[in-house]
Parts: sequence; C-alpha cells; structure tokens
Amino acid sequence: MSSRRARSLGRWGLAALGLLGAALLPAALCDPAPAGAAGATGAAGTLGAKPAFGLLGQSPYVSPGTGGVGTFELTLSMSGGVPAGAGVVVDLYRPLATRSAFEATLTNPPLGQIGSAGPAPVAGLPAAAGGGRTLAVTVVPGTAPAGVTGPSLSLECQLGTGTCPGVYPVVVTLERQGGGELGRFTTYLTFTEGPAAAPLRFAWVIPVDAPVRIRGDRLGQAVVAPSRARVAALGGLVASLERRPDVPVTVAASPQTVQQLGASPSKSAQEVVKGLVQLSGDQQLHQFPAQPYVPIDLGAIAGSGERTEIVAQMAKGAAVLRSSHVATDTAQTTWVTQGTVGPSIGSGLSDVRASRLVLPDGQLAPPSATISGQAGYHTWTYPFTLDLGHGHPVLAAAADGHVAGEFSDDPSDPALEAAQVLADLAVVHFEAPNLTDGQGQPAARGIVAVPPAGWTPSAAFDDQLLAGLQNNPLITPVTLDGFFSQVALGGPRGVTGRRLASGSGTALAPGLAQRLTTARLRLTSFVSAVRPRSETVLSQLDDLLLAAEADTLRRRGQFAGVAAFERALGGQLSLIRVATERTITLTARTAAIPITILSSARYTVVARLNVSSDRFLFPGRGGAGVPNVVIDHPTTPERVVAEARTSGDLPLTVTLVAPQGDPPLVIAHGELTVRSTATSIVGIILSVAAAAVLPTWWGRTWRAGRRARRARPAP
Repeated sequence: MSSRRARSLGRWGLAALGLLGAALLPAALCDPAPAGAAGATGAAGTLGAKPAFGLLGQSPYVSPGTGGVGTFELTLSMSGGVPAGAGVVVDLYRPLATRSAFEATLTNPPLGQIGSAGPAPVAGLPAAAGGGRTLAVTVVPGTAPAGVTGPSLSLECQLGTGTCPGVYPVVVTLERQGGGELGRFTTYLTFTEGPAAAPLRFAWVIPVDAPVRIRGDRLGQAVVAPSRARVAALGGLVASLERRPDVPVTVAASPQTVQQLGASPSKSAQEVVKGLVQLSGDQQLHQFPAQPYVPIDLGAIAGSGERTEIVAQMAKGAAVLRSSHVATDTAQTTWVTQGTVGPSIGSGLSDVRASRLVLPDGQLAPPSATISGQAGYHTWTYPFTLDLGHGHPVLAAAADGHVAGEFSDDPSDPALEAAQVLADLAVVHFEAPNLTDGQGQPAARGIVAVPPAGWTPSAAFDDQLLAGLQNNPLITPVTLDGFFSQVALGGPRGVTGRRLASGSGTALAPGLAQRLTTARLRLTSFVSAVRPRSETVLSQLDDLLLAAEADTLRRRGQFAGVAAFERALGGQLSLIRVATERTITLTARTAAIPITILSSARYTVVARLNVSSDRFLFPGRGGAGVPNVVIDHPTTPERVVAEARTSGDLPLTVTLVAPQGDPPLVIAHGELTVRSTATSIVGIILSVAAAAVLPTWWGRTWRAGRRARRARPAP
C-alpha cells in the first residue's frame, strides 16, 4: 500500500501500535471470544479477523433534489469475516478550499469535522455486485427535513449562497459492535447545486502498451510478447472504454504492442485489437495520435543526431497501426513526452510532425508572473508557449503531476483511486470556478493527465473514473485537440510564456548513437541485397532494431537490444557462405576459376562477387568480380577468369557484398587455395636460354682449365 494513502491507523501516525500486536489487545478485550480463538476468522470477529475494507464505487457528485436533499451512495467491499453487529460510520469534514489542503488529506486525517452518520449495521445494508454492500447516506444543506430516514449528513450551509458547493472529505469506518475499529479509508463527497458555467476540461491520455522486453536474438521471438496479466489489464481497459463510448479520451496505442497482440493466438489479445479498431472509428471521441513504434525519448534521440531513427520509428508505427486497421489522427499535432525534457526536443518535433507538446509539469520553471487574486494560476491550467531556444517557441501544456501520482498511488484500492482523481479535479474547479475572459464570458480551464510510465490499467479504476466523468456537471472530458481548442492560451490574463527548468535534458548513452547509426546502415545495405524482399525477415530485423531504442529499456537494455540485432543480422548473413573446403587446380596459365556459393536462406540474395589476390591478374570486366550474382538455390556456381602470375598453391580472397551501402555490407567472405601447375611463357624462354647458355659456359670453362694446366711448369 502506498505511503500516501495508507488507510489504517498507521497512516495517521499510529503505525507503531502494530509493531508488537499490542494494538489488537483492546479489541480482544472487547471481543467475547473464548481463549485460544486468536487468529480465527469468521463472524465471531476474533483477534486477527479484520476484514479487508475498501471502496468498490461511489457517487461522483451529489446534487440537491426535492427539498434540497441529495444522496451520497457508497459501495463497500468487506471480505475476510465481518463480526456480527458491525456497523459503518461516515464522518463528514469541512470542504477543502485549496488543492494543497486536498493533498494533505491523502496522507493525514482531515480537519474540521462537521457531522457524522451511523453506525449503519452491515447486516442491514443491501448486497451489491462484487460481494459488496451499498450504503446510502442522505445529504442535506442544513437541518434534515421531516421524513428523512437512515443515516444522514448535514453540510451546514444554505443553498443559493455559494457556501454549499465544494469537496468534502469523508472518513468511512467499519466498527465492531460496542467499539473497536476494523477498517477505515478517506474519500470525498463533491457537492454541486448545478452545472458549472465553465466546467474544468480534463484531457486524459491513456497509454495502451506493454513493457518492451528483449531476450535473445532469434527473429520473431527476441522481443517478448505481453504477459497474460498485461493482456488481461489491457482488455479490461478497452472494455471500460467501450462501455462509456461517449466519454472523450486520447488513446496512445503503442504500435509494437498492437502488433504483438494481433499476432498472438490468444483470443483475449485479439479482442483488445478489435476493441481499439472500434474505438478509433471516431477521432472526435477517441483521439488516436500517431505514435512511434515503441516509446522513445524524442529529445535524447534528436539531440544525438539520430533523426533517421525518429523517422523510421514514426513510419513503422504508422504502418503497423494501418495494417491493424487502427485509425489515427491524420494531422499529427501533439507530442506527449515523459521524463526529463531539454531544448533538443524542439528539433525532433518537426520529425514527428508535431506543433504542440505535452510535458510533465515538473520539467517547467515556475511561472514568470504571479496574478494576484487569480487562484487558478496557482494550478497552471492553460496552454502556454514554451521557449526551447533559437527563437522557435512551441505551444505546450503541462501534464499534471499530482493527478498522475493518483493513478498508481494505491493499486490495492483502484475505485478509491478513481474517486480521489475526480475529487482532485473538482477541487481544481472550485479553486476558481467563476473566471471570465475579457468579454465577460466564462473562461475555461483544463488539466492534462498522463499516467506514469509503467502504469497498469485496472478495470475497477477505469470504470469508476469514466463513469464519474460521464455527464459530470463540473468536469468536461476532452481529447488533446479539445483541450487546446477550448482552453484559451494563457487564460483570461494572457500570461502565456513559460520556460524549461534548468538542465539540458537527457542524451543517449555514450557510444549508443554510433551503434545505432552503424546498425541502420548495415540493415539498409542488407535490404538492398534481398530480392524479392522477404518482408518477414526484413521486418523482424527492423522491429528488433527499433525496439532496442525504447526509452523504457534504460541504457543497459538499449545496448543489449542493439547487440541482439547485430547477432540476428549476423545469423542471417551466416546462411550465405563461400565453399572453401577443396583446393582448385588450374592446368592452364589463364583459366576460369570456379567459385561455389552455398545458401540455406529462404529468400533470394543478389550480391556482387569480388575476388582479389596478388598472385593473379584479372583481365576483362574492368577488374575482379561479378556484379550481379543471383543466389536463389542451395548451390550457386560462378566463374572468374584469372591469369596466374606463377605456379604453386596460390591464395584467392572471395567476398560477397550487398549492391548498395557505404560501405557495402559484407555478406560472405572466404579464402580459396588455387593450385597452378601450368608453366608460363616467360619460364619457358628462360629455360631455353639457360639450356643454350649452359653448354657454352661449360665449354669455356673446360678450355680455360686446359690452358691453365699446359702453362703450369713440370714438377
């Protein structure tokens, strides 16, 4: 459970009571269970039998009905054994005036109790779907009118005076009969007397993705498929969206995830894709911005000069979604980024055809202007121009960090998370509910919410949040396009300019950019050699290289991904080789040297065959080699005419290279041994000359010796 919203005595500074179990002693004394029953479960409610107590759902807001009376309905989860006679108590606290006050209630008990209802016996609460119980609390502005039965709460205000609307903290406690707390949580009652003149615009960017994981280098299997749990979570998310088709949202569907889901034999995975196809049919309600193949750090890649990879990411992403029949916004205008942001992202926005940027609010320097009397500016709820340097500001919006944290603060109680998100948005609305523009018209404000990276959807959370947004009088859900078109730049006062916080942003790990460049050049060259192009192999190689660029892999994972690509490409190249097992014998000085190329590839390769040796001359064709060797059989013979410069065992180097590339990719390489038994013309002439000269030399030597012997005096 998150430290922000631990809903036990520990969250209110009493966690130490549980260290030695002493906190359970008073409860045990109140429990008539016999000795030895400690740790038992069931209706007796003995020591250790605390039920899991939480929220399954609640009214997103309460409005006064007949006689000014409203109803606040809570659906409670209670499992693990509820003692007989247990009841539910609801305590109401004063409305929250600021967002900081709301934040405080997430970690501390609220202040200023104004009312209490209950205890309402659990046994008398109607059963609800999912094994819960439904508690209906009557809400009245002042004194409860005659005829009101059951638990009720008074807001202690008067309708029509502006004192009633607001967000009221509510503490819900499950108690034993006669005393003793079994469970507790804090939620919120949002009260409104009618639709707001300018509801808060809420743009929820919903990621539909699975973590990128690379294991091994086997094509088609190197990138790990989404787990069953992830598929189930995505299925629940899509089903929730389909149940509320009229709630506008922005869906950031990862093409790589969609591709893997579509290729999966799992019916559940394929249903997710079908649901996305259906949802993407109306871009006004479900905006699907164009996405890179995998989530990338646009600023880091652009800053490293790898713009080719950005273009490749977007092209592959568009191709995958198009082939999966998932429609996208044809006019890519907004890029959503997470993490550290620096000026270098500006150069990448043009590569993704984006003129607007959504970035975390923590990446922005504080606003340069303070607007007195305008509380709404304390929560920056307007688009602004962001200076990225070089005189090219971009229209931007801040993704609210507070709301993002509430998406994953306590996954153990997702319905309560959703209730807290809705309450947070309502608090932002009530911070400045009556702002007007220069013409006296209501001025819209808005919030963009981007769940944190790695967020896991929950059907309970999604259902509750979408249900709370539907027909909400204070909050109007919009797409990103709706946010930028409906919320004025800079708000009523036109304070438009903001700057990045200090820092240069992120960068690719040292050496990674060069590895990516080299890998892309090698792949491009290999593509030029495969004819007709094997879409499966080439696509899988491209997928693996692009997947290695996912920013969620971190530095080590990215290097490992590029290495996996290099091994996978090397595996394809190893399917082509030059036969070097035997020695080739030439009996003539000039002859055609036979060269055999072996292939176990399932596709045709067209390459240039180059030969080289300082022991041969290669007449004709302008040099050594064959320009277009078609390798489409297990054995491909070729011949290269060569002239031996000498006899004996002569080495010959054979290289197969791709038709294109700078430098071209080496597909195969081998060293042949060529044995030349032929005698050259020069050798013959030298031998004849030697044969003619040798007798003369012998004769001259014999005569010279004879004369010398005659001239020697007798002894």
